[in-house]
Amino acid sequence: MAPHHEPALHAHLLASIPNGYILESFANPERDPFWFELYDRKPRIEKSILYLDATPGLGVTFNQRALERYGTKVV
Repeated sequence: MAPHHEPALHAHLLASIPNGYILESFANPERDPFWFELYDRKPRIEKSILYLDATPGLGVTFNQRALERYGTKVV
């Protein structure tokens, strides 16, 4: 399995299965500025490794200003 985009959410999926292969992430503000704006809290990425912690839930906190700016409805 190799999900694309949204690494903060897909990392949990990969961590829960034996056939997780790779996680696509654009942890670069020039490549994916929205990812850096969307969350106040997100998993740490260092040297191409995304680290999940033991906090309950998905480990993210959304930035309320970004939600207000871009909306919350998914179509």
